[in-house]
Amino acid sequence: MNKLPSITMASSNPGNFVLLVLAVWGAISDNRYTAKGGKRAPKRSALKLAAGFAALLIVLGLSGTSVDSLAPLAGLLFVIGFAGYEAWRWFVRRNNPLPAWK
Repeated sequence: MNKLPSITMASSNPGNFVLLVLAVWGAISDNRYTAKGGKRAPKRSALKLAAGFAALLIVLGLSGTSVDSLAPLAGLLFVIGFAGYEAWRWFVRRNNPLPAWK
């Protein structure tokens, strides 16, 4: 009897999905806030965050970490970085509200 080889996949993490949905919601709110004249983020803040994560992944890859462990780590870093950036923008929106008389 021929059996097909089983493919094992890493188990999904529902916490990451919830965090990603909340971060997208924050990005939409931030877009509306800046469109109405709110305080903008520094120009290269998200780029610096992404470059830092990319540098970490490159260093780990060069040190001999397997690709099988780097791929989930890259996804995790993306979700945590995006959610952290949107959390920081939430604090900015909270500390700098839009004027009510505009």
